[in-house]
Amino acid sequence: SSTGNVATAGTVSASLLSAPGLTTQTIAVYNASSTFAETISVPASLAVNLAFRLPATAGSGGQVLATDGAGNLSWAAAGGGGVTGVVAGAGLSPGTITSAGTINVNVGTGPGQILQLNGSSQLPAVSGALLTGLNAGAMSSGTLAAGNGGTGLGAAPGLGYLLAGNGAGGYAGLGCAPGQTLLWSAGTGFGCATPGAGSVTSVAAGIGLAGGTFSTAGTLSLSASGVAPGAYGSSGFVPQLTVDAYGRVTSAGSVALGGAAPTGAASGDLTGSYPGPTLAAVGAAGTYSKVVVDTKGRVTGSASLLAADLPASAVAAGSYGSSTYVPWFSVDAYGRLTSAGSVALAGAAPTGAASGDLTGSYPGPTLAAVGSAGTYSKVVVDAKGRVTGSASLLAADLPTSAVAAGSYGSAAYHPWFNVDAYGRVTSAGSYVESTGSVTSVAAGAGLTGGTITSSGTLAVNVGTGANQILQLNGSSQVPAVSGLLMTNLNAGAVSAGTLAVGFGGTGLVAAPGSGLLLAGNGTGGYFALGAAGCTAGQTLAWSAGTGFGCVTPAAGSVSSVAAGVGLAGGTFSSSGTLSLGLTSVAAGSYGSSTYVPWFNVDAYGRMTSAGSVALAGATQWVTSGTNISYSAGNVGIGTTTPRSALDVNGTVLLKPAVSAGSTVDFSTGNLQKTTNSCGAFALYNLKDGGSYSFVVQGATSATCTFTAFTDAGTTPVGFIHMPPGHTASVASTHTLYSFMMMGTDLYVAWTPGY
Repeated sequence: SSTGNVATAGTVSASLLSAPGLTTQTIAVYNASSTFAETISVPASLAVNLAFRLPATAGSGGQVLATDGAGNLSWAAAGGGGVTGVVAGAGLSPGTITSAGTINVNVGTGPGQILQLNGSSQLPAVSGALLTGLNAGAMSSGTLAAGNGGTGLGAAPGLGYLLAGNGAGGYAGLGCAPGQTLLWSAGTGFGCATPGAGSVTSVAAGIGLAGGTFSTAGTLSLSASGVAPGAYGSSGFVPQLTVDAYGRVTSAGSVALGGAAPTGAASGDLTGSYPGPTLAAVGAAGTYSKVVVDTKGRVTGSASLLAADLPASAVAAGSYGSSTYVPWFSVDAYGRLTSAGSVALAGAAPTGAASGDLTGSYPGPTLAAVGSAGTYSKVVVDAKGRVTGSASLLAADLPTSAVAAGSYGSAAYHPWFNVDAYGRVTSAGSYVESTGSVTSVAAGAGLTGGTITSSGTLAVNVGTGANQILQLNGSSQVPAVSGLLMTNLNAGAVSAGTLAVGFGGTGLVAAPGSGLLLAGNGTGGYFALGAAGCTAGQTLAWSAGTGFGCVTPAAGSVSSVAAGVGLAGGTFSSSGTLSLGLTSVAAGSYGSSTYVPWFNVDAYGRMTSAGSVALAGATQWVTSGTNISYSAGNVGIGTTTPRSALDVNGTVLLKPAVSAGSTVDFSTGNLQKTTNSCGAFALYNLKDGGSYSFVVQGATSATCTFTAFTDAGTTPVGFIHMPPGHTASVASTHTLYSFMMMGTDLYVAWTPGY
């Protein structure tokens, strides 16, 4: 133990060095000659005991001692300042600087770059399509193209020349020879032409017209045709007329209607020859459950029946019957369900002892126990979903987080972490606290402010001088600089000034008025041709030395043209159109196979009225498609006094017997036969009042049965009346069946043994 100052040239060893009673507590270590010393002092304001632990190594060059806040010292990289990074914002490059570096303005002509004037204080070659408020008077080179509202010309045409399209998207000066005027031609537009001495000088009456020739005023009208005015055609007379090449009726008359039965070959939907054609075949004969019909109602083919073809019944679609319900249903004569339902199965509740997974007795069994009642954090479940026991939670049962397993924090790194509402660490990491690495920032291209080593301001070098950066003024306008090198300027953006003629403009502050032409004024500019010196009716004519000017054209001698009889459109004294006048005849078709046309004509061959009258003796026949019917009276064949709807005085031949199979279709003929033996036959197309015959030629003895329909198998007859004593046919003989339809009843007769 020692008090006061202790000085030694050797080694002092102690577990604790202290000087609690002194005003200044300092440890001094002198150099070898004891002339200078380095001291470690403790501030007088120290209010707590502090302990610092030195690192166990000597560290590396440039490192400094750093504390972790708990007195533990370690070697760390030295910081050069308080700035930890500098970020280059919009328009600056090269990005974030974390040590030493240079920030530049991102100048250039690419997307997002900053404009910098070239060495001649001009804007570089960039698109100015979005610029507005351009002053056309400031243009000093080039010409404004026609597509952008200019003329594309470097100079105006000569005195009196017109500015006209050149057919190639531009303009050209238009001039003519002395005395010529402008004439429009399709495809080439206006061109120069020598005008005639006048307009129309005379009008002649051509074929079918009368009233000409006249050279002043006159009237054209239809000439007389020579046809006597009157009515032609009636129910017993056919009109006969002659027309010329101009469609005029030149003669007309009527001839008595003489009729005869039609003759010749039939066509269209008929075949054979008149007067007895038959329907042309459009399909194959047969028996079909479903048919294809054309627009004329003819069966042209067959198709397969689909479920959708069956008529819906009153039975609701669904399932009927179950373990406790019995299904019931009703069917009709065709085996179709007409009604259906379910009725409860009569019975009693189950009784007796329960087994399996149940215990107790029916009707109120309970689940059998498979475990103990309780509260579990982890349970064991069997294949039937029942809890049978418990287990302890393991670390593997906990859900994983996004935090990587490991250690965080050390003498040189501070740990950090986030926790959720359940106290779980959701993210973690470590960081080194630094005092900053940026030591200086220099002002690069386009910036001012110099090199900054502590604090300072970098600014963009704005202005209108060489290599300076453009900055919009207080009105958001580009300042007054040369735009000579700019390309793709938007001509529609010009809002001030006037484009001079020398740069492709007109030099005018407004376009000429309606109908006025743009012409050269002879002094290098344009003027509106027609604004002065022209009167109504004048036209343009070329004069040597003055170009186009207004002149009065020569007048024609015809002053007016009037529309006479049969014409319309006059009188006109300038231009007009004559056309045939309307008559009172309605436009349309007159006459048909049962109607005769009639008409009236005037002395000029014009039809003044027309119509149709029914053909005598033909009103009772009605044609519908390929069918013909008689609407009233009786039809006689071989007699003029028919006694019934059809009276035949002679022999009637029916269609020969048609071979049939198990389906007999009487629409193909009233006489049918089959080489089959008796069996089940379907009879089709039996009509009320019809009589039919059917011969079974098979050699085997059997009994014939029939189903009958009024159509092709869809609508059954009301009832089939079989003959008394009907039985099997006689072997090796033919059997004749006769059918007669009366209303919806079918009566059957049979004669066996032929």
